[in-house]
Amino acid sequence: MITKENLDSYYKQGVSYKMLTRKFEADLPQFTSYKEVRTFFKDLFGEDFMLQSSEGEGKDKIYFFTLIHNRPVWEAGIKELEASGSLTGLEFAMSSQDIQIYVDGRIHIVY
Repeated sequence: MITKENLDSYYKQGVSYKMLTRKFEADLPQFTSYKEVRTFFKDLFGEDFMLQSSEGEGKDKIYFFTLIHNRPVWEAGIKELEASGSLTGLEFAMSSQDIQIYVDGRIHIVY
């Protein structure tokens, strides 16, 4: 079971950035709704789990979230993107991870 206490064991090891692994996705409980998933992730990650947008309707609706792993780098990247319209380097891309949640509770984590 994934908890705040064992969360670090689900991050990629041997790299300079934080990224959840496929083991995290495999060990998630079976959810039956978007609300269950959202509550689980909000309890685990707090304000670092942010809704970006949604699309579709009814049973085809998908919610798009960003999970921020390195907030200072992520915020600096957002500021740079707003100011110049582009970014350099990989730091910003590796500071967060995208997560798609379907209305029926299915999840896709972008690796």
